[in-house]
Amino acid sequence: MGASGPVAIPRNSGFAQWAHFQGLGAGAALVCGAPLTWFYPMWYLAPYGLGVGLLVLALEQPLSFIPGLLGAAYANYAVRGVLYLLLSGVCYLQAALCNGGMFLSLTGLTYLVASFRGEKYKPPRGRR
Repeated sequence: MGASGPVAIPRNSGFAQWAHFQGLGAGAALVCGAPLTWFYPMWYLAPYGLGVGLLVLALEQPLSFIPGLLGAAYANYAVRGVLYLLLSGVCYLQAALCNGGMFLSLTGLTYLVASFRGEKYKPPRGRR
């Protein structure tokens, strides 16, 4: 509460930007944790962790052909948030992927908050 009442968060407060950097951390944590998973009893989750990590990194730092392939998962923050929440569930089954799974869950929640607050995806401008 501020001196004159509740403090309002501006409409364009950058939750999507926060989620973007959280997503980069989640992807990196999953890519780094996946090789360690080979040494645990549920070793078959290693390819899953690596694939999800690379998918998250592709969504967060796209190459030129990625937005066309991924469509709504790329441009819509609500779809991306739900996708990240669904993908993070399996990561909690293995200790080496748990850190990346927690990162990914929080990233999904942050994208859902961004979508709920009305933030929209703005494609980057091309070079001139």
